[in-house]
Amino acid sequence: MFEKLKIFKDVKNIHVINADDPNAKYFLDIPAKQKITFGVKDAENIGLSLNLEGDFNILNALAAIFVAEAYGVNLDICKKALEKVKGIPGRMEIISESPIKVVVDYAHTPKQLEAVYKTFKDKKMICVLGSCGGGRDKWKRPILGKLAGQYCKEIIITNEDPYDEDPMEIINQVAATAGLKVQKILDREKAIKTALTLAKPGDVVIITGKGSEPWMCLGNGKKIPWDDRKIVREYLNNKF
Repeated sequence: MFEKLKIFKDVKNIHVINADDPNAKYFLDIPAKQKITFGVKDAENIGLSLNLEGDFNILNALAAIFVAEAYGVNLDICKKALEKVKGIPGRMEIISESPIKVVVDYAHTPKQLEAVYKTFKDKKMICVLGSCGGGRDKWKRPILGKLAGQYCKEIIITNEDPYDEDPMEIINQVAATAGLKVQKILDREKAIKTALTLAKPGDVVIITGKGSEPWMCLGNGKKIPWDDRKIVREYLNNKF
């Protein structure tokens, strides 16, 4: 947030601010020639219909609309462009709708992860997560685990870009706050397949952390080809 505040302080012409964000007041206090605020309710007011799930996608779309409008782009042009978007690779990407819903998302921060979970809070969620990667942002690990424990019916914590850290130690740090309904599976492919096996019709399997990233980063600079989505598709094609 502090880096964003610096940008707003440096740019004093037009500020477009998400009024639904709990930190909005800090941005509203910064002087600007023009201030534009928006919130989820504006999607109904302007008749916006997206193919993307989640309030955060609505808010991102609205931010784009109001920025474009500020520079003279017609609202109808903005709406038509956004409504053509069928999906964004690795960002709330729906891999399967039936018999089980499977979602792959890049979420690797507490705010991102909770936004994904809130989207499906009325469903039984089976969640696969790791952490934000080895060697950095270790403070997030217990928070990610706690969020999974709060929202998910079944939790599988697995490997995710450990770099030079012990991946099992990372998993243990996330699992420590996730409660009792946790499986710790080091092999990420096995973790994903376990989640898909546990799911029943109507359930939602949510796989977070890597999104559409094509590599998993290991120790000593080693990288291996990776694709969460490919694993899901291959498993479901064989099962159904």
